[in-house]
Amino acid sequence: MIDHGISAVEEIFRLEKVESMPEHCGFYLLNTNKRNSVRDSQWMASEGVAAAFYGGWKELINQIEENAIVFLYENGVGIVGYGKATGLTEVSDYDEEPDETHSQKLTDYVRLSTPLRAREIKKLLEYDLVFLKTLTPVRNGQKLLTALNNNR
Repeated sequence: MIDHGISAVEEIFRLEKVESMPEHCGFYLLNTNKRNSVRDSQWMASEGVAAAFYGGWKELINQIEENAIVFLYENGVGIVGYGKATGLTEVSDYDEEPDETHSQKLTDYVRLSTPLRAREIKKLLEYDLVFLKTLTPVRNGQKLLTALNNNR
């Protein structure tokens, strides 16, 4: 059973690396991947940056279009902030490895004092959103944005 669960998660991440995002989605949930790097997760949340690192994942950032709303999601915490993507990907080094960071600055960034937890997100959206993937398109993202703006 555990092996089956591990295989399912590996399949999600394998598929994520080759799939592209739907064109003009408008709303995305970006997992800050705190488990991999607390430092990177804190950087994204405090500075209002959507970022991913290394092959397969970093290219997902390039697909976020200008003015799309990106919700930064921290595992075990919830949505910690959100803002508008610039559509301009910045490429930089990561731990001295060239070009392994792809990022977009989020304009009009809002850092939430009270994160919106996964259970609340699912209830608002009325479907089970995938939280494990690096970048997930959000159907009905306007509902989520409205709720966040109303609770600021």
